[in-house]
Amino acid sequence: MPSNQNIISKIQEHAARDSEFRGRLLADPQGTLKEVLGGDLPPDMDIRIVEETENTAYLVLPPAEADSVELEDRELAEVAGGHCPYCIFTKGTYCFFTH
Repeated sequence: MPSNQNIISKIQEHAARDSEFRGRLLADPQGTLKEVLGGDLPPDMDIRIVEETENTAYLVLPPAEADSVELEDRELAEVAGGHCPYCIFTKGTYCFFTH
């Protein structure tokens, strides 16, 4: 079974190539996804499709966690080594996650 991220990536790739599909996805996300996925989405699922522009980017936050979470060994090694995977906008000049 494909992962959610794999499904999302396939839909994004198709929307990038097919302007008619992109328009339908923006106008009627629920109906278009129902058609693409071959069935109804859960009724309590809210789907929002937004279109990035050259000057706009969206940051999607995961659900808040109830308790604090300890970093995994891999994450600790990345931070301790001075490399932060989140420094995509500053190109390493400043990271508010590690400073």
